[in-house]
Order: sequence, then structure tokens, then C-alpha cells
Amino acid sequence: MSDAPHSIRLNGPWQVCFAPGAQPTRVNLPRDWSTLSTTTCDGALTLTRFFNAPTGLVPGDQVMLVLDALPFSGNVTLNGAVLGDFSGSRQFSIVDQIELRNQLEISGSSLATGQPAGEVRLEIFAS
Repeated sequence: MSDAPHSIRLNGPWQVCFAPGAQPTRVNLPRDWSTLSTTTCDGALTLTRFFNAPTGLVPGDQVMLVLDALPFSGNVTLNGAVLGDFSGSRQFSIVDQIELRNQLEISGSSLATGQPAGEVRLEIFAS
């Protein structure tokens, strides 16, 4: 693998729901969560974003999903498959799960309002 990855930032738009069945709100990451009503941030939330597969991938390339300094903990799914849990920051290898069109969901609770959220990105390591 190459030492320097190619990064693709998944800044937005994201849809965020603060309760099951609630109307989604559009947000971009990174963001300052203090701009949202703190009364909506006490329970569960789900961030959803669609993205296309990176172009030019060849066998042996590695694709990592990187959650960097999100102000909550929870779990991550890609195209309906659970990738795992996280708390703030985590990386997941997604080379075997990536499709032409992808749906990423990040669900969690205990949003720390007033803290800026880091970013979500793909890191591609060429073989």
C-alpha cells in the first residue's frame, strides 16, 4: 500500500434526524453543533449520506472510511451492512462493501453540543 492516501471528504449534504420518524434536517460536516437547538440533541440521531464509489479503483487498492472527531458515539452502516461501533473517531475498511451508489448511516446518541464535529472521509491507498 502507498503511504499517502488520496482523501475524499464527505462534507455534505448530510441528512440528520434527531428521532425515529422525525423530519430530516440538512447539514454539512464539519459543523458546529451549537447552531442546532440543544433540545433536539439530547437523544438519538442518525446522519445519512449518499455517495458514489471512487473511480479508478484497481484490485489491491484499500478504501478506508474515516470518522474523525465526531462529538458522539454510536454505530456505522454502509449499504445496510453494519461496519461497527465508534466513539468520536474510528476507521473502517470498506473495500469489500463499496458499491457504485452507497448509503452511509452514522447513528448515535449523547451529542456533545457546542463542540465542532470533525469530518467523515474516504482514504484510498493505492496498491
